[in-house]
Amino acid sequence: MFFITLHPGANEFGFASSNAPPGNGNYHINCNPVGTSIGTPLCVAGMSSFTLIFCKTGGNSATYTLSSSRTFSASADFTVQQGCTGTMTVEGLNKPSIVWNSIFPGASGAYNSWLSCTSACDTTYITPPPAPATFPPYIDYVVSGTATGCASGTSRDTVRVYIVPGMTAEITPVNAYICSGSTITLTANATGGAPPYSYLWSQGSTTQSITVPAGIYSVQISDTTFSCPAMDTVQVIQSTEPSPPIISSNSPVCEGSTLNLTASTITGADYFWTGPNGFASSIQNPSIAAVTSANGGTYSCYIVVAGCPSQTVTTTVSITPIPIAPTVTNNGPLCEGQSLTLTASGVTGATYNWTGPNGYT
Repeated sequence: MFFITLHPGANEFGFASSNAPPGNGNYHINCNPVGTSIGTPLCVAGMSSFTLIFCKTGGNSATYTLSSSRTFSASADFTVQQGCTGTMTVEGLNKPSIVWNSIFPGASGAYNSWLSCTSACDTTYITPPPAPATFPPYIDYVVSGTATGCASGTSRDTVRVYIVPGMTAEITPVNAYICSGSTITLTANATGGAPPYSYLWSQGSTTQSITVPAGIYSVQISDTTFSCPAMDTVQVIQSTEPSPPIISSNSPVCEGSTLNLTASTITGADYFWTGPNGFASSIQNPSIAAVTSANGGTYSCYIVVAGCPSQTVTTTVSITPIPIAPTVTNNGPLCEGQSLTLTASGVTGATYNWTGPNGYT
């Protein structure tokens, strides 16, 4: 006695034997007294269960070969990325009779060139061309052929293949620098494909972002098509702290004039200034026009080289108010030969500069 379990998709079951003695050429289905000759197929489509009984006489051994045929079945609809490969399969058709053919969009067969095989194959691969080629949102392929086993005639089905843009991966920041002993957060970003995305980093993490020290890190991003993942790699470089810049200004500056701030040049540095009255600048040598007393005070500057900041340095700026103009008088009118006396009112801390006709200073 032996037991046989068939695939749920089977539609036919058959036996063949060798060395069978007389009286062993039949089998009985569900205890039917009328035997069925070995070699005659049993149609099982639609049967929930059945029992096969073999009656063997004699002491010699016999070899039985079991075979079955599948019910017609084609691949379910699926999605594939542009530039990647998807698989379509069919079962239950005589292989030489199988034909694959696109029916939409466009004319019949318009997208057959995207298939690896269009006839006499139960498996074919579709590969939409990579960018910048254009593509429709989906393609309908019909697979047809003569049925196997107990089925008869021609069977056909349609497989819809959805096309999405090819997927790309990028790790940010692209230029990843850290100071000694620090860490950085890397984030994997994907475009194209069919979200949601899944992530697998070279150090085993499966989150979109990771926080890591210096080293080389890769990520593999997959989408729901699973047709071809995208990858990217970034190196996190450890930098040393740069020396701070030397800074200065043209202080003291009169009200209404321009304040010029300067910093020494350091290769590869980004400059960051802050100061009174909400001042902020990322220019190496910034200026402030038409200053007022609110612009006086302490200005700070630091630089960042390869992601590592320097110490902050400061400089103090004085804004001098415009003095009140003096009152000037003279002892004129005078006759020729007399002495001219010019007089100016006193202003504390002032120095005086006179100019006049005939090149007088």
